[in-house]
Amino acid sequence: MTLSQSCQRFHLTLQSYLDHEPLTEKGKGMSEEITELQARIAKLESERGQLLDQILHLEEQFLTIFEQSGETIVVIDPATLKIIGANQNAARRLGYTVAQLLEKKIGEIEQFPAENLQEVGWKSTASGTNFYECLYRHANGKLIPVEVSSRAGKFGAQRVLINFVRDVTRRKEAEQEREQLIEELRAFSHTVAHDLKSPLSVVVGFVDLLKEQLQESELSEMVMYIQNTTYKMITIIDELLLLANMRATEQVELSYLNMDEIMTSVSYRLRYQLESENATLITPSHWHTAIGYAPWIEEVWTNYISNAIKYGGQPPKIEVGSEANNGMVNFWVKDNGAGIAPDQLDTLFKPFVRLDNIRATGHGLGLSIVRRIIERLNGEVGVDSQQGIGSVFYFRLPAR
Repeated sequence: MTLSQSCQRFHLTLQSYLDHEPLTEKGKGMSEEITELQARIAKLESERGQLLDQILHLEEQFLTIFEQSGETIVVIDPATLKIIGANQNAARRLGYTVAQLLEKKIGEIEQFPAENLQEVGWKSTASGTNFYECLYRHANGKLIPVEVSSRAGKFGAQRVLINFVRDVTRRKEAEQEREQLIEELRAFSHTVAHDLKSPLSVVVGFVDLLKEQLQESELSEMVMYIQNTTYKMITIIDELLLLANMRATEQVELSYLNMDEIMTSVSYRLRYQLESENATLITPSHWHTAIGYAPWIEEVWTNYISNAIKYGGQPPKIEVGSEANNGMVNFWVKDNGAGIAPDQLDTLFKPFVRLDNIRATGHGLGLSIVRRIIERLNGEVGVDSQQGIGSVFYFRLPAR
């Protein structure tokens, strides 16, 4: 019996009593109040019926979306981890019937590879949705790589976890293909670089012998040109090798840098360039200590100083040094060249951009490799330049 029916019954009983008894003013007032209350209750009953109809309609819409969704949807009881709901897509893609899925716990379907146990995914602070990647086990035993977005919700009156599961097999295959291609390109660059470098080393050896024996100035200049060009080719090959090694090396062992030792090696490598351009290289009596990877830092200095020789004044005057600031050490190379236009500064450290399109004979890889190296070592690169005065190229590394 509804509240409206109970009120109506009470009103009839009262009305029967009033028909046999004299009706006082107070009784009349109660009768009117009961009539008004009955009308209000009838209105509430009508509104309640309309809300129930709306809820049923929404439930039908939800079930339609649930079943017809292109997503794989699995509903889980967070207390028991049992699967308490699944749409037809989930059943079809996992090779089960819906009834079979409802007999399982999510742990029987969801698998985490040992190497990914530490990768717990991430959580959206806006929606509270957890995102992670794992493997879902098909009925035939095959493991399918998936991306899961899991969010707390309600299934009827019950609190549940709703998992939206997306098959990422094609994406994973594309990633593996990309990694394989990168590895093949790395192997190719190594092979080409080594094959080119070996005959060039022979050429350099013979050029050195010829230079010692030749006296005529014209022939001597020609040999010097051959020598410089050969060293430029070797530099290009060394940079290609360095780039390939950087991509192949995930981690390097960092240590405090002996900058005096590194600079001695750099000066020896650039001795022919320094000599042929009559360049002056000024080094400090003291270096600030920083942390890095010495073989890579040697390449950075080589690139910076080589550019200072090529684009410096006539003759080039190059000064190097360091300064400490806020836990970082700033290392710099200052030249006396023509300087760089302000609108070109932002592009210098991008691949295949050369310092001076008119004078440059390089390939444009060097500064982009410098940037990659320093960023791998948790540092940063930059340049300050004034046209007509010169440029200061720098790199910063952590002091500890």
